[in-house]
Amino acid sequence: MPFLPSLPDDAVLTNLFLDYPAICKPLVEMSDAIMMGPSPFSVGERELIATYVCALNECDYCYRTHRAVAEEFGIDGAVIDEVIADLETASVDPRMKPVLRHAATLTTSPKDANNLEAEAIYAVDWDETAVLHTVAVCALFNFMTRLIEGTGIVGKPEDFANAGKRFREQGYAGLVKKIEEALAAKRAGD
Repeated sequence: MPFLPSLPDDAVLTNLFLDYPAICKPLVEMSDAIMMGPSPFSVGERELIATYVCALNECDYCYRTHRAVAEEFGIDGAVIDEVIADLETASVDPRMKPVLRHAATLTTSPKDANNLEAEAIYAVDWDETAVLHTVAVCALFNFMTRLIEGTGIVGKPEDFANAGKRFREQGYAGLVKKIEEALAAKRAGD
């Protein structure tokens, strides 16, 4: 049951976004830019980073949602399982390992992040934009974990099952439109 009485018992993140559009619209727009905008990483690779961060945070809602999205964007579920079980032996693209290592450090002990991790990303032919995008995806999903866990949103299995297809078809644009409508309705009511 959510910690915010205005949310329904079976609330999903969209409920929070629609109830608080002024705060959440910029968050969703930023999410769109980070996860769907131009990047050295494919959408699937960004979703793999997100899924890994969510697993490290033990946020079931974010993990199940973004695992479904990662799979929809071409990341093999078995590879996701391997990455979570043991990144070092996982059959993930070797160029993603230093990226995921850096995301893990930023998630579990951010004060330990260092130039050696960035250098490891450069060593496998990513550029500084890739380092920034690693940090941005990681930061976004650490934030989202706290938003989900801090408001008590748990979701339902069908929410997670539909997430991949929904993001594949609409990205964040459909959600931004809904939030804009909610914001306009709130302004009209004021």
